[in-house]
Amino acid sequence: MRRTPLVLAMMLALAACGGGPPNKVVGACQRAVEAKLSGKNFELDLADMDAKIQRQGDSAQLVSTVVFDKGLPDETRQTFECRVRIDPAHPEAEPAVTFLQFNW
Repeated sequence: MRRTPLVLAMMLALAACGGGPPNKVVGACQRAVEAKLSGKNFELDLADMDAKIQRQGDSAQLVSTVVFDKGLPDETRQTFECRVRIDPAHPEAEPAVTFLQFNW
């Protein structure tokens, strides 16, 4: 029973690392890209997306790359930009994607 507080503290610490606003920004953009590219073979680099988040008040944006047909002879890369709005009154809520553009 004495280990329970330690285990609980470790779980809360890990949840805090993975559930912060930057990851919510990445998650919102990831879902928007997946919806737009439904049915296509592609891959996103979530770590790259997370590293490229730029915050501006209650909004954030990132520019990253999507890879189509990774590892195949016709592999291609495409840059995209995603912008989201974060509700300051409800920071725990999912950000709303306000802009998604693929730079073809």
